[in-house]
Amino acid sequence: MTLEKIHLPLSLLLLLLSSLLQPGSCQVIIFGNETGVQRFWRLHVDYPKSNIPGGESQYCTVMIHSRQILDNGKCIQENTFIHAVAGDIFDVCKTPRMRHCYDVTKNCHLSDISFTQTLCVLQECSRFPKCTYVGFPKFNKIWLACEGIPPAPVYLDP
Repeated sequence: MTLEKIHLPLSLLLLLLSSLLQPGSCQVIIFGNETGVQRFWRLHVDYPKSNIPGGESQYCTVMIHSRQILDNGKCIQENTFIHAVAGDIFDVCKTPRMRHCYDVTKNCHLSDISFTQTLCVLQECSRFPKCTYVGFPKFNKIWLACEGIPPAPVYLDP
């Protein structure tokens, strides 16, 4: 599936565009009524990978703060960003290989291909609201829970 064949809702398109803004600039925040797909995109997709001021060492901290990724108002322990085109991510929902997801009551689809990813892990001495993260590159297959018709990703299984 090519990116041109995907019709993204306007709110998802705005969310994707807002993620490209540099930290400190005006940002559009539309988290109040986001759908499962929009939430998945905010939490887990960064394509092309953002060029963060301060370099790779600041990538995770800046991305998690700019996208307001928290765990019940506290620093999230870890988060993964996928660096892939939308079509490749949506294609995972078409794969027949499935298993029960780790911590949601859904079935997860296994991707046919490996994806470039960044795993962001909270540094031990970090405390809210000054959450700081270290990033680790990954390149492997992903498990996604999908919903809707046509199916779209809503959850990245750890």
